[in-house]
Amino acid sequence: MTQEGRVERNEEEWSRAVLDALAAAVITTDEGGIVESATRRVESVFGFRPSETVGRRIDSLIPGMDFGDRRPDARRSGGWNGCRKDGTLFPMDACIGSGWYRGRRIFTVLVRQDACGRRDVAAYLHDNTAQDLAFARIRLGLLLDPRFPPRIRKLAAQADEYVDRSIRSLRELMERPEAGGAGADGLSDTLHGMAERFRREHAVRVLYRQDGVREPVDPASEALVLRTVRELLCNVAKHSGAERVEVCLEYRDGSLLVSVEDDGIGFDPSCPAPHAEGHGACGKHGVLELVRRAGGIVKIDSAPGRGARVSVELPCGPCDDTR
Repeated sequence: MTQEGRVERNEEEWSRAVLDALAAAVITTDEGGIVESATRRVESVFGFRPSETVGRRIDSLIPGMDFGDRRPDARRSGGWNGCRKDGTLFPMDACIGSGWYRGRRIFTVLVRQDACGRRDVAAYLHDNTAQDLAFARIRLGLLLDPRFPPRIRKLAAQADEYVDRSIRSLRELMERPEAGGAGADGLSDTLHGMAERFRREHAVRVLYRQDGVREPVDPASEALVLRTVRELLCNVAKHSGAERVEVCLEYRDGSLLVSVEDDGIGFDPSCPAPHAEGHGACGKHGVLELVRRAGGIVKIDSAPGRGARVSVELPCGPCDDTR
């Protein structure tokens, strides 16, 4: 080996040692997004040994990351979801840089997962924000007293509903910080857990069923399914008076079919607000519109006095960005 070659090798080894000492994981890719190298910290973040990441696409580790038309000096930082080896998703920060090395354009991704920070945020939300909301709900309850005019009681009831929804959202966030997604193999388990939590909180019979062979699910479709089911269950709890609820997930030849069915009071799907609003139309129809915009299919089967069934079909693969 020439003197120049030895110097170059020593510089590369020194650079590797420095990168391995960082608290963050460092991944380099070519301009097509194919991983060329990764530091040892990658294993603690993603579960892959560095050698296992080489040759993989970067979006298999960080869904949605695409270097398509970036300039050589492009930079981006902020929140992403990472995908572990077992398929579960987790929140993380990533900073992207690009430049030229030996005549080739390369990309460098700096990844940091701050689990301790997320626990601190969850503790703060529990000790402060959640407690303040609970206190606000108690105060609102005083305004529901029959001694107050009907208009005041109506406004207080509406405010109480918003506070209740915020409390539930906070609770889910604190129990599962990565609730935005569940991982390719964890969607069914997450929905099952959601159904069980609903049963415990509302003392109704809940049946969960999964049909078909599990398939990998695009994170955007997965997040939309979870958001849809969460909103539909919220509406069941608030407006249906149901005694029995069924949540079903079906994998069907590259598609996901999810449905929520209840034996409550039902409603007329053709009826716009205001009565539809009493069945939670604002939130429900909002999320169902997102499903349609993502290329999904929505079916609503209900009538007054005979319960309701809402089903959503989405592709397992990538769908339009709805966030």
